[in-house]
Amino acid sequence: MHTTETIIDKHELWFDTGDMLNGSLYVSTCDSEILNHVISMLRKCGLWSDAPERQVLPPQKEAYKAQLTFVAAVEYRAIEQKLLLVRFNHPKYPSSTERWRSWLNACDGSFERILND
Repeated sequence: MHTTETIIDKHELWFDTGDMLNGSLYVSTCDSEILNHVISMLRKCGLWSDAPERQVLPPQKEAYKAQLTFVAAVEYRAIEQKLLLVRFNHPKYPSSTERWRSWLNACDGSFERILND
């Protein structure tokens, strides 16, 4: 079972800095090729801005844990690797249910879903 703490502590998280509809939505994978593929796919679908993606860095993790509330996570199998999409909420950057569903629909078309929280 995922929690805010386990996700932030155990995963590299990437987010869109340019589209407020992606507030508190994150992509996690250890494979840069998969990360680039997912972001490119989301961009083609109009679901990720052209702004550079940003990673939650280790010194920032405690602040993120204190401010984010876990909502959902969906894990996919992507070329022998795992891809995790994560939805949190934050008082200043609430996540969009509609945008979350759009992310999942886009990834469902390209990857095999293996876990839902």
